[in-house]
Amino acid sequence: EILLERIKFEDDKENEVLTLNTLDQSIVLALCLDVKNSNPTDGLTAEEMGAFLARVLDHHDDWMIYSTGLLERSWLEFERTHARERAILQMQALTDQHTNRLTITQSTTQSIEESAPVQDRLKNLHQIVYPPRWEIIQDLADRYASMG
Repeated sequence: EILLERIKFEDDKENEVLTLNTLDQSIVLALCLDVKNSNPTDGLTAEEMGAFLARVLDHHDDWMIYSTGLLERSWLEFERTHARERAILQMQALTDQHTNRLTITQSTTQSIEESAPVQDRLKNLHQIVYPPRWEIIQDLADRYASMG
């Protein structure tokens, strides 16, 4: 089974996409969550959500919107056996972004100093639904436990 990362059209002109502003990216993420909340958890729903997430993650200008897209994509990938390890590592990295302490994915003080400032991280928090840090940590722990 070959699974491509994204759709590739034969005509290169069809592969070009326009950039979205942050409000449009937030709306696309909201549409993705609407699909998630309105449909059963199955492969078709995951594919439909994946299209929305791929569009948001292609051109990211905002830290919070990009992090939300990555988190949603990692939740989807965790359900697939082949991508489970990558998904759990992505969730760990997203969890570690919310602290200024040394962690597994931020193992040097230089990596902490080079991270985005707080005002950039929280710029569009009011536009999207991003879970609080404690909820992400709890979800990550549950997923680690389910892996064994």
